[in-house]
This record gives sequence, C-alpha cells and structure tokens, in this order.
Amino acid sequence: MAETKNGEREPRLESNLVNHDFDPRSAVPTSEIRPAEPPAERPSANIVAAWLRILLDPAMNREPEEFYLERNLLRQYREAHPEYSTAARCWPLHALQHWDTVGHIVKQLFACQFNFMQWALEYARETYPEIYGPQSPSNDAILDLTDVLYDGTFSPLHISAALGLEPACLELMEKPEAPGVMFRERAASPLFCSLAGPQIFTCRMSMEKWHQVIHRQYPELQSRLPVIRKLLELHRQKRILYESTGRKGRLLMFLAFRATVLTGDYSLLKFVLQGGGDVRAVIDLINDDEFSYYQPADSTITSKILSSILDLVLAPSKLNLVERDRQALIDAIQDAFLLNAGARVTSGQVDITDAEFQEALKDAFLDDSIICFRRLIHHPSFDPDAVSPTGPGNGTLLHHAVCDGLVEFADAIVEAGGNLDARDHMGRTPLLLCNDTETLAMLVKEHGAKTTAVDHEGRNIWHYAASTNDVPILMWLAGHDSCKLENLKATTKQDATPMDLAMRSGLESLDANDKTRLDATIVLQVLLSNDAPHAEEVDGMSAEVAISKILKSQPRPGTESQGLSIMGNLLRDSFA
Repeated sequence: MAETKNGEREPRLESNLVNHDFDPRSAVPTSEIRPAEPPAERPSANIVAAWLRILLDPAMNREPEEFYLERNLLRQYREAHPEYSTAARCWPLHALQHWDTVGHIVKQLFACQFNFMQWALEYARETYPEIYGPQSPSNDAILDLTDVLYDGTFSPLHISAALGLEPACLELMEKPEAPGVMFRERAASPLFCSLAGPQIFTCRMSMEKWHQVIHRQYPELQSRLPVIRKLLELHRQKRILYESTGRKGRLLMFLAFRATVLTGDYSLLKFVLQGGGDVRAVIDLINDDEFSYYQPADSTITSKILSSILDLVLAPSKLNLVERDRQALIDAIQDAFLLNAGARVTSGQVDITDAEFQEALKDAFLDDSIICFRRLIHHPSFDPDAVSPTGPGNGTLLHHAVCDGLVEFADAIVEAGGNLDARDHMGRTPLLLCNDTETLAMLVKEHGAKTTAVDHEGRNIWHYAASTNDVPILMWLAGHDSCKLENLKATTKQDATPMDLAMRSGLESLDANDKTRLDATIVLQVLLSNDAPHAEEVDGMSAEVAISKILKSQPRPGTESQGLSIMGNLLRDSFA
C-alpha cells in the first residue's frame, strides 16, 4: 500500500496530480524550471535499451514505502546503481528515435505497475528537482504524484501522451481496459496531458503558472499532434473523454488555444469545442486580453482560428448552442476581428449543409452580423444575385442590404459580384431603395452605381427623395451627383419632374406636423437653389402659388431661420 502525506495507509488514495496546486509558500517560479539537459552525444539504441532494462530491475518492482523510509531506500539504491537516475531521466528523450529496438522494452516497463511507478517518480525528481527533488521546499508535489500514480489516475497512457511517445500512446488507446476510457471527474484526461506536454509536471492545474509559459515555443508540441488528433477522434467515439466544464474544462480550452497557436493547426481548438468543450471559456478567451496578447504574429493563423470557430456557430448540427451563447460567441469573434489588425475572414469553403447555409444567411441579415455574412460568401451555394430570403419585393440580397442600411453587407455583395442594375418587382435598382447617405455614397462613389436608373414608373432617385421629403439623400445628391442636371429634368410616366413631386408632397404636408412641414420646405429650397424645372401648374394651382404656400408654412415663428440654418449645415456637409 502507498504512503500518504499523513503517514496513513489507505486502499485507495484520493488526491491526484492535476487537482492540487502547489503550496504558495513552496512554489518555484516556472521561469526558473529547466528540464535536465540530454547527453551531448546522441545515445545509441543499445544504450537506450540498457537504460530501460535498468528501470526494470526486480528490486524496484515494489510499492513505495513511507516517505522518509522511501527516501533512504532510494539513496542507498542510487549509491549502488548510480546509472538509475540517468536512465530514468534520459530514455524518454531518445526512445522514439530507436523505437523499433526499444519499443517492446518500453511496453514492459509500462506493464509492470511498480517499476513504472518508481520510474515516473524518479523522472520527476531528476527532471524537475526544484519541485520534486529532495531539496525542494515542500514534499507535497512528490507525495501527490505518488498518490495519482498509485491509484491509476496518472497512468502510462497519460504520461506517454504528455511526453509524446506516440507509438506507446496509440497502442494504449486501443486497449479495451485502457486507463481513462471511462473518464474520472477528478483526473486529468489523456487529451489534457497531450495538450499540456511535460509542463503537466510543472504547471498542473494552475492558470497562473500556465500564463508564465503560454507564449513560449515548445517544438515538441508539433510531434504530439498525431496523439492529440487521435484522442479527439476517440472522444467523438465516446471511448476516451475529456474535460468539458468547470475549472479543468476552462483550462483545457486554454491549452487547446495554446496548441493551436504554437502548431499553426487551427483545427485543434475547433475540434475540442465541437466535442463538447466549454463554450463560455472560448468566449471569455476571445474577449479577454489573453487572445490579443498570445495571438500569433502571423495574422493568417488568427484569421483561421476565428473563422474555424465561426463555422461551428453557423452549423447547429456541429455545435448546438443556446441563443445567448451563440450570439455572445459571434460578438466575441467579430470584436476580435476588429481589434486584430490584418485578421480577415478566411476564404476557405464553409463546411455546412445547404439547408444550414440558407438558415445562417437569414440569421446574418436579421442579426446584422457582417462577420457571419462574410464567411457565408465562401459557401458554394452563395449567389450574390440571389433573391433575399427576408427582404422586400422579391429583391436581391443587395436590394435587402441597401434598403436596411447594411452598408458593409452591400459593399461585400458588390465585391462578390452583385449586380448593381438588378431589378425588383417594381423595377427598382438597389440604389433606388437607398435610405441613408453612407450607403448611397458607397454605391455611387466606390462602385459606380447609376443615379439615372429608373423604375417601372420612370422615377429616378431624385424623384424618390423629393416625393418622400428625404432631406439628407437630396442634399447628398445635390452635392455629388454628376448627372444632376439630367436627373432634375427627367420626367416620370406621368410627366412629373422631381420638383413637381416635391411640390405635391409639400402641399400634402401643410396639415402635417412641424417636422414634416420643415422637411418639405428644405427639400423645396434645395431644388429651387439648383434651378430644378417644374410644371406650370400643380394640383389646380400655379406652381408659384404652390411654392409660396409651402414656404410660408414654416412651423412657428423663428423656425424659418432654423430651417435655413439646417439647410446650410446640410449643404456644407454635402459639398465637403
């Protein structure tokens, strides 16, 4: 029976390696921890095999004794076998190079419970003496390690995953009785160990310690990728599970992000999340300073990480989220793209079904989520001239975006090939549905949309602005429309110019509220100042009388000067 910290013998010990942090009084700064250096010359296969046979000494196939008795026994054994410590420390560094020769001996070591246990303890003492060695400030770490090795919660599978012993790890995974198949809540999963690597011995479950090493380069992470991927596959098969909630679940997502950044394999974080990882942890990770601080220098990796997570959000079949978490994750991703210069939504194909695409497209418009829309553009089913699923009058996606003032949507659609001359059921181009000057300026100035386009009734954008008393649109057109004179002279099928429609609208506004009368007055003044042509009569009265009545309808004394002031400001803005 193994000895506990209290000197009591128990049939099953309850502590474990990853559930206890170091005593703050005895903690050694992670920056001062240095793994033992390997021999200067690469050892041969025979030397590595000899090291492993030393560790299989029958004298060490025994259960650890009470702590201080065990320490004395080890001292005596080391004096008699000085090569034992070197063998324990060094064979993991070179076993993979000579696996064909030494692999079967490694399996023997892992199969002998107490030889394996004695080796793991010696490996920790020799590799990280500041934590586990005789001179460490506290004995807690070595006692905790003894406990978890004894009760099997830190098994050969866990250690081979941490040390990147791929052949041993892959074989242990396939055993029906493999430790960790039925994941125990109080233990670290094999995936956790493979993501953590050797740092599982030093950082364990301390987020503070992981912060100290998260940004360092660990080349061995790349060599552990096959093991990590295999463990993710086995999780999907519900054979070897990993942490999904609580403190360990959050730290697992942190480690998955670290591995994704350091290896450039942007799918790791995606697959961990898809397998049931802590969604809130990912949201917090992206929102917090950690993401911007630890993100890779190459913005394309950041883009791929964010885009791969976004793909999951777009596919309910792969990541079923409650609406609150779905929206929070989208917002976090969108903010991260805005904050990280150079990061762009990737152009790779979006891996969602056609049905999910249609639903996601509708949600993107309803939620005003430009980041989702930019990603959906790369789906094979995306058609920039498709009829909008939620927009008005059988218009295209561009009609919908322009009508709702979604300027970034409209810009992205045109960039993707959207037709600026597409017509809805009334013959209107997207420009004719414009309700704000930002979208109008983008369409005309950046993409060359035609202001001379007319609908089935012959109305151009000036007609629309004049008839609806849309002061900002009319002011922008007055300052920027290169076809202004042509558009002011244009007549509808009822022979009405923009000025004619403005007078009719002005007369209708006489009995309306102050705001409507003021807007009608400003519209008329703008058109008059641009010498807009008009008919001799309107609604049975001369144009001069109609104009006079409208201008005299200025609401309240003093409002006329207010209206003129507003018009002056708008003119300055329009011509700026």
